[in-house]
Parts: sequence; C-alpha cells; structure tokens
Amino acid sequence: MSKKIKVGKNSYLDMLKFKNLGKTRDKVIDEYCGDKVFYSDPISDKAEHLHQDSLKVRVTDIIPRYDAKEYVLSNIDNSPLPYFRAGSYISIKTKIGDTITSRPYSICSSPKEALNGKYSIMIEDYPAGFVAPYLYKNIQIGDEFTISSPMGTFYYEPLRDEKHVVALAGGSGVTPFISMAYAIRDEIEDFELTLIYGSRTRDSIYFKDELDELLNVTNKVKIIHVLSDEKIDGYEYGFITSDLIKKYASDNYSVFACGPGSFYSFMKEDIKKLNLKKKQIRFEMEAVSRDLASDINYPQEKKNMVFNAVIKQRDKEYKIAVRADEPILCAIERAGIKIPSSCRSGVCGWCRTRVVEGNTYNPEKNENRRKGDVILGYIHPCASFALSDLVLDIPNED
Repeated sequence: MSKKIKVGKNSYLDMLKFKNLGKTRDKVIDEYCGDKVFYSDPISDKAEHLHQDSLKVRVTDIIPRYDAKEYVLSNIDNSPLPYFRAGSYISIKTKIGDTITSRPYSICSSPKEALNGKYSIMIEDYPAGFVAPYLYKNIQIGDEFTISSPMGTFYYEPLRDEKHVVALAGGSGVTPFISMAYAIRDEIEDFELTLIYGSRTRDSIYFKDELDELLNVTNKVKIIHVLSDEKIDGYEYGFITSDLIKKYASDNYSVFACGPGSFYSFMKEDIKKLNLKKKQIRFEMEAVSRDLASDINYPQEKKNMVFNAVIKQRDKEYKIAVRADEPILCAIERAGIKIPSSCRSGVCGWCRTRVVEGNTYNPEKNENRRKGDVILGYIHPCASFALSDLVLDIPNED
C-alpha cells in the first residue's frame, strides 16, 4: 500500500535546488575567471621562511684557515636567512662532472649572522675526499650554490644538558663549537662552555685569533688547547683523554664531541671512564667509513664485488653498477641520478629508500633507522652497502 506525501511549494523548491546542485556548481566553476587567488597569512609565511627545503646563496668572502678555508655564504637577495641553533649544519649541493651530490658542513658563524643573511662554513683541503678537495680548489667569490636550511640536533638543550658543557674537538671538528661560543658571546645561549681542542701544532689551530678574542669578551667560555706534535708552555701535550676531561670539568657537566673517525673511536671507549649518564654524552654525526674490512660483522667475501642495481624513481628506471665498498648513495649519484640527501651519515632520513629486491649491509655505528623501517625493508643508502644485486625504489629529489 502506497502512502501519499504532500509537499509544500517551498519544500518542492528546496528539493529542486538540491537536484540541480551539481549543475549549478559546474556552471560556477566554468564561469570562474581562473585568476589565482593570493592569500597571505603572517604566521604561515614566517614558518615557511624559517623551514625552507632549499636556499640560494652566494659566496661573498673567503678566509684562509691553515689548510682549510672559511666561506661566507650570503642570501642572494640579502634578506635574513633562516635562524638556527648553534651547532647545526647545512648541506651544500654541487655538480662534479656528471655527479650531482651534496655534503654537510657545520655552521661556524653566530646564529646572529643569519639575521644579516649570512652563514659561514669551513672546508678542509682533504686530498682523499671527492667533494671537499673540489670545493676547496674551485669555489670563488661570487659563486652561487643551493643549500639546505640548517639541520641537526647537535646543540645545547637546557631541558636535557647540564649548565656546563665540556666540548671535545679534533681538528676541523671545532666548527660547531665556534658557533656555540659566538652564541654565548652574543647572549643567544646561556651556558658555560669549556672547549678542549686537539690540534697537531700551534700553527695548525683553526680560528686561533677568534678563540683568543672570545676569552677577552666573555667569562663563560674557557679554552684548553692540546697539541699532539709539539710541547709548548701554556698548552697541554698529547691527546684528549678522560683524565684530561676530569682535570678541567666541574662536578656536573655534559660532554659534546666532534672530530674525525679515529677521534670518535677512541673517545667513545675512553669516555666511559667518566661514568656519565647517557643523556650527558653527545656526539656529532659520525661519517660513514668505507673501511668495511675492519668491521667484524661485515661478510668479508663481499668486499671486492660489484653488483647490478635497478633504480626506480617514480616513472623512471635506471640500471647502474654498485661497488660493495661504497655507500649505495654514492653509486646512485655517480650515475647522475638526483636523489635527496643531507647528512650522509644515516641520520636525517632524506634519502630513505625501499629495497624491493636484494640485501644490504648497514654498519651498526650509523644505524639510525626506525624499527618499522628495518622490518619493512627501508634503508638510508648514504649509510648502506650492497651485498647482492638490488632493485631500489628511491625518493624523488623534488
């Protein structure tokens, strides 16, 4: 049995409007002029400026530093660069032949200089390297580069760190601590910094004049120079050890360390004698070593092999060769394939890649993957080595 429902005039019109809603919408869209609507939100604009994926900078000054050079990088339009925490790094992109690559460098200028549109980094003349010697020999004033925004977690955090920080630096590892000392001088940071700095000779100390000047303008920074190759009054002789730390450290302190691989290997063991809590010990990112022969967990029979890899990147596919003794990222870049990367130490995750087929080796000291990524077969190719032929699904640079 059907039931009749009376519909009033107004209700009928509402139903008709609803029925024609799609047609009305399409008509409005078709009649739209298509001009872009601009909307500006001050908070969103500021956040976007502070967290840009990439920045365009120009080299505006080059300062010799013994066997290295300090490069002052200025914003192309002279506007302020994103602010940063002292101890952060930037990644600089460059092209060498057909290879498009990047390298991270700690910022050695004060965060205050970012407001003037400037960052400073130091690059050593490292003959055994690939990018460093190229940049050292070829960068000229006026050259332009694409860099990342400041990144990293190697900075003072008052909620975690002790008020007194004992900084251990070897050679060029002093750069993040130079930035921290400047930040203390400029009253951006508020903690006491004792820098124990190892160099070969007095003449090879990076930023010697700047460090001396800091002692004259702030009593919160103390500097102990340690020389390995010569004995001079007023300088410690030998190497940085836990005994030396005890000599200059207070009762409550945090240890920050930055230096070459051999420096890390020694300090990570020797520093255990201090009986500090885990949160009181901070190491800067450790570079990925190619000396796999010294890694007891590495299958030695693989070290001289060359594997084939299929690289999938969205709708593109490449076939490349991958040597067992080099990080997979290097093989990808050498083939001229663009892939996002920043830290090159297995930390930042920008190069996170899915292994579709094959096996890789991931050194324990650079193992920073999330547990889920390990289970699901994701790697950081900057810190992973091929153990077989591979099929990889890599991220797009954009």
